[in-house]
Amino acid sequence: MFFVKENALSEKDIEYLLTEDFNYSKAGIYNLSSDNGKGHLTKHRRVRQSLLDKENNKEIFEQIIRLFNEANSVLFKENYDEFLTRIYLMKYDSTDLGHFNWHIDTIESDELDTIRKLSMSIILNDKFHGGELIFKDKTFKNVKPGTCIIFPSTYEHKVDPVLEGTRFSLVAWTYKDKTA
Repeated sequence: MFFVKENALSEKDIEYLLTEDFNYSKAGIYNLSSDNGKGHLTKHRRVRQSLLDKENNKEIFEQIIRLFNEANSVLFKENYDEFLTRIYLMKYDSTDLGHFNWHIDTIESDELDTIRKLSMSIILNDKFHGGELIFKDKTFKNVKPGTCIIFPSTYEHKVDPVLEGTRFSLVAWTYKDKTA
């Protein structure tokens, strides 16, 4: 089950996300139960990320929430406690074969009362080769910039290595009480 929508962000928002001087840092792998949510760097994932500030990006946050609401009303039909807590700008660069091996997005731990239920990826550019978003039964290749892909967080997926250029995407999640 995938919700796919082209032109999910305006050209103005995409241009801003691609040209603004964001403070990127190396992304790690997080295991909230064993490392207190601090994460550690690994070869499993080679990407830089920047957490978008909600205060300075209100319009983008509002658009992401509208997209989750639309996907939920059309396809998923669940009640969520939170539609979003964070949005990350991801930068996969060919100079270090940026990628993210097979994984699922669900995060749960004894410290959290919620679990990720829906995942979102918005592809922001097409000036790269490789970097396909791949699921067991579907591959998103040569995706038009601004295309939003929403899927259950339990779907195993990966981002293939970027072989040329830099792949930019925006990612976000919905959350639900894990006892529900």
